[in-house]
Parts: sequence; structure tokens; C-alpha cells
Amino acid sequence: MLLGLALAAQAPAAFAQSADLAELTLAQAELLLQSRNRELLAARRALEAAQANTLTAGARPNPTLSLGISTINPQAGVGSGPWRDKTVDSSIRVDQVIEGGDRRELRLATAQSLASASAEDLSDAYRQQRIALRSAYYELLFAQDKTSIARDNAMLFGASTRAAELRLKAGDIAAADVARLRVDALRAANDARAAEADLRRAQLALAYLIGAEAQAGAIQAVDAWPTVADAGEGGVTDELIERRPDVRAARKRVEAAQSARELARSLRTRDVSVGMQYDHYPVNPAYALASTRRARRRGRNSPGRSRTSRRRANACGVTTSRSWWKRKKRRTRRSSPTRTARSA
Repeated sequence: MLLGLALAAQAPAAFAQSADLAELTLAQAELLLQSRNRELLAARRALEAAQANTLTAGARPNPTLSLGISTINPQAGVGSGPWRDKTVDSSIRVDQVIEGGDRRELRLATAQSLASASAEDLSDAYRQQRIALRSAYYELLFAQDKTSIARDNAMLFGASTRAAELRLKAGDIAAADVARLRVDALRAANDARAAEADLRRAQLALAYLIGAEAQAGAIQAVDAWPTVADAGEGGVTDELIERRPDVRAARKRVEAAQSARELARSLRTRDVSVGMQYDHYPVNPAYALASTRRARRRGRNSPGRSRTSRRRANACGVTTSRSWWKRKKRRTRRSSPTRTARSA
């Protein structure tokens, strides 16, 4: 999550730095990836939207202001004098809804879990795009070396063909040997053209990742090949799996689904509306204070939707301890000796 927030904060600074595409290093390519990559930009916008939803979820119900005029006699009129002496009943009322069932806290918990999941999604998108960038960078480096070798081979075969033609004129070589050298020269030229096509594809692949498609033809990788490092015998452990950003994002979505389920259950709790009203009549002004408890409200199939969201989140590969315990008890009952004897 911290990596996702850091990426969202460092994007403008990285965008301000420019790099020479004709001598592009891997470090410069990674800076361009952070600032111009479309997948990362989309993940940042999703994170900003989730953070904005957090602000919306924390908002309390707004008070309601009501103004009214009644008891108007169309035959006698409203009388003379200032507006306070008019023979009409005017009122002003302010109502404030007080939510019950800790709905605001549950909305905030759901929105914050989704915002944390979006931050982990940004970290996972950066991880995947960084892997793709490094693969594309060294693919370009390989294509450059391959193109250079193919061009050298084509030049050498061309020089050999010209020398053979001179020897053919002098009668020092057979015509069949010259024809064979010409075929080899044409094959080398064809290999050089194929290598140049691979080079263009590698440049376009890297340019897409760093958002520089218009300057794809000018991109040249200049870093040296990395040394082979020993990965050790650690292997993949549960701790490494838990540290994956996509796994952390899935867990945050499970927490959000659980909070949404509790929010749906809280709809069974009634709300309280507190109001204050002032009635003005030239003869007898009055004040009123009212408190209303709303009827129990329940959204259409809200608990069902929340249960479906929770099951969908658990389907991502993250299972809560409660569901695991239920399944364990169910398996224990199935395998009990008493149940087996009854079945028999």
C-alpha cells in the first residue's frame, strides 16, 4: 500500500524529468514508466476515485431547511403593515437526521478498505509493468546486437561476392562457386532485413511501455547485459505469497465485503430525525421542537447483495477464518462414526 501511495505522489516529479531516447538507460526507462505508462495512469486514477469515495462515505446527512406560508384568506387579504404584521401563518423548520447502527463508520471502513485495495492494485500494476519493461528493454538490446551482427554478415558476404566476381573474370574460380556466394549474400541480406524488423518491433514494444510511440525509431538501449545472479534455494514460501500486492488487494476486498455486509445489516436499525420549527402569526407566535423516529428501512435485497460480494471476494483465493472454521466443522460431522453408522 505504501508503494502505491508513493507511486501516486512521485508521478509528477518523474514526469518533469526528460531522458535522451537515443541513449536510453534502464533507470531512465523506469522513470518514464512511472510517469507515462497508461496502465499506471489508469491505476492512479482508480486510486484517486477510491480516495474520493472515502470522503463521500464519511459525509453525514445534511440538515433540511423548510419554509412555509399558510392560512391565507383570499377574501380578507393579508392585511396592511410590515411583513411581520401580515395575517398569514409563516413557518420555518430545520430537520436533522441522526443515523443509527454505526452506518457512517461502516461506510468509512468499506471505503477505506477499497481505497487500500486500489493502492495495492497500483503496486501490482507497477510490478507487472516493471517486469514487462525490463523484458522489453533487454529484448531491444538483443535485437540491436542481432541487427549489428546481421548487417556485418551482409557486408562481409557482399565483399566476398565482389571479390569472387573479380576472380571469375580472371578465371581463378568457377561460376558455380560465384553463384553459391551470391545466394549466401542474398540470404545474409534477408537475415539483416528480418533483424531490422525485429528491432522495430522491440522499439515499439518499449516505446509503448514508456509512452513514447512517436519517437520509437530513435530509442537505443545502451546498458550492458546484467550478470547472472544466484537466486538461492529459498523457493516460494507463504510469506512471499502474502507479500504479493495482488494477494493483499484481495484481502482488502474481503474486508470491504465484510463491512458492506455489516452495513446492510445495520439498515434494520431505525434512524432518528430531530427538528425544530418556528411558527409566526401576528396574533399568536409559537415554537415547536419535534423528534421523529423513522420506520425500519431495508434496501432491496441489500443483505443478499452483500453476501454475494463477500463470496465473490472470497473466490479470489482469500478465505476468511470464519468460513474455514465452518467448513472444518462440516467435514468433522460428515466423518463422525455416529453419522457413518446411521448411513449404514
